[in-house]
This record gives sequence, C-alpha cells and structure tokens, in this order.
Amino acid sequence: SGIIVSNGVLTFNPLRTSYGGQYTCQSVVTSLNISTASAITNVIVQFPTPAVSIIAAIPSQVAPIGSNVTLTCNIALDPSVDSAVMVNTTWIGPGGRIYNGTAPNKNGFSYQSILTLVSLKTTDVGAYNCSVPVTPANSLYIISTTGSAIIQVLAQLVTITATGSPS
Repeated sequence: SGIIVSNGVLTFNPLRTSYGGQYTCQSVVTSLNISTASAITNVIVQFPTPAVSIIAAIPSQVAPIGSNVTLTCNIALDPSVDSAVMVNTTWIGPGGRIYNGTAPNKNGFSYQSILTLVSLKTTDVGAYNCSVPVTPANSLYIISTTGSAIIQVLAQLVTITATGSPS
C-alpha cells in the first residue's frame, strides 16, 4: 500500500492527504540520440468531511431556566488525514448568535469542543450548530472542508406554587 509505480502509472492506494503535491514524470529514450521528456502534474486532495455530533448534558434536552447546560461537540477525522491540519469550531445559537466554546482538544483523530450555557435564559432556547472547518496547515494541494451538527436546546419554566395562608 502507499504510492505504487507500475508501467508508467502512479497509483495512490489508499489515498492520503499527505500525497497532495506536484509530481513529475520523466522519460528517457536511449538510442543514437538521447531524448528526454517530462510532464508535471499537481495532485490536489480533498479533505474528507469530518463526522460531527453534539451531546447535551441534560436529560431529554430539556433544562430548567436558570440552570447550566453543557453542549459537547465531538469531531472525528478520517484516518486518511495524515498531514498537519487546523481544526476550529464555531458555535452558532438561536438568531445566528455566535458563542465562544472551548478550543478543540485533540485526541488522535478525534477532537472535542465544549460550550457551556451559564444560567439558561429563554433567549438561549433553540438550535445550536457546531460548525467545524478543517484546513491544511501548510499545503497548497489540499482542499479544506467543513462538517457540522445541530442540536435543539429546550427550556422548562419552573413554577412555584404557594400554599397555605400568610402568617
């Protein structure tokens, strides 16, 4: 596996992001006159879209107003991504509001970003999108990609009922 050259054919098996680059094919014909020809081609590799999921640390995704809600964005890169990458997360909440989550923490091919909604308000209720752009750190021959996931955060109003008579 890897890069295979056979009968003038260059094969990448399996294709990896680190194989993106410029390749030169050169042929030399020897007879009475020596003749050389070459051709250059660029191999551009598209990053596979990362798998993205969001988990809410609240039962049934319904939280009481005033509580803290933690959303965890889990990101998994394809194992064929073997070159340096930059993984970022953007949390987008109700009304397009941008939220600051933690920078993605790396563990092998997996990353994780956490958004904590402190003292949940009615304006915090709605859909949250964790958008994950993945870009090459230093190659002109790799095309970046973006994965995303959406979760709904629902709130429950807590009603306090007074019983008895005032003393």
